[in-house]
Amino acid sequence: MTKNYFNDLIGQDHIKGRLSFYMSGFERTNIFPNVIFIAPKGTGKTHFARHTAGVLKEIAGKSGINKRFVEINSSTVKNVKQFIEQIVFNFVQDKDVTLFFDEIHELNTKVTAALLTILNPNPRNINEFRFGDMNFTFDFRRLTVIGATTERQKLFRPLLDRLTEVQLSDYKPIEMAKIMRQNLFDGFSAKDDALLDLARYARGNARSASMLGGKEGISNYCASVRRNVFELKDVQPLVEILDLFPLGLSRMEFDILKAIGSRECSSLTMLASKSGLSKSAQQDMEMYLLKHGLIEIESAHGRKLTCAGQNFIKANSKKD
Repeated sequence: MTKNYFNDLIGQDHIKGRLSFYMSGFERTNIFPNVIFIAPKGTGKTHFARHTAGVLKEIAGKSGINKRFVEINSSTVKNVKQFIEQIVFNFVQDKDVTLFFDEIHELNTKVTAALLTILNPNPRNINEFRFGDMNFTFDFRRLTVIGATTERQKLFRPLLDRLTEVQLSDYKPIEMAKIMRQNLFDGFSAKDDALLDLARYARGNARSASMLGGKEGISNYCASVRRNVFELKDVQPLVEILDLFPLGLSRMEFDILKAIGSRECSSLTMLASKSGLSKSAQQDMEMYLLKHGLIEIESAHGRKLTCAGQNFIKANSKKD
């Protein structure tokens, strides 16, 4: 049976076995697939990427190899010359390294084109790339490339085809409760039933849960009321203080829901005008409402509430 190298991480069980399988292969071959983590914001892409790099470093270290981890903000890589001079020269040539391109869809188009050559799959797992009068060797027994993106549709399709997709999903309430517990300050604790109840107000991702456990949630609440244990009776006071809604809806999203319910606004333009948000920001919020079945969009009649959306407004009417 394949060893699970990701037991320390909460949730995402559907990808842990697969990544561990790749790790087992790396132990024998020194080759790990060039992967891309795809998920909405806050789901834990960067956390999984860093953990993956940490395990690669640990395994390589058993053979006396120091496999470094280099995290790159993709939007800062402006051209191929910069990529070669600042990244390839410093971290790749004749070295063992994991390169992590965060929000890889933001890479400059010419850098993306260079990566198409560098990452082109072949049985030798070695590629050559020429820049100016210099030739560079990329040996994937020494180099691992990891990407992450929230915008799969914006990634150049040929580049996506050269990477192995790993798609993260939303966290279950019990998993969010565990993340909250993990982020409590030292000296504070929380009852299981309180964490599960509060998880109903998290947005379904690791970032939301960690914030509710830490300084923006339970830990700060316990400090303010001078108690070390967060109990079920404390959930509603904290929810009111933070103005939280079930499913992690924001106040703006709730207002959008009400505007649609009143038939005051049925088009994207009308909603954007009322909220003062850009259409793209408005669409992001609508996507979350659609995801949870609170609204539906019809080509003829525009936006309208579902039964679930109507019930959501009724259940939270006291927050008006």
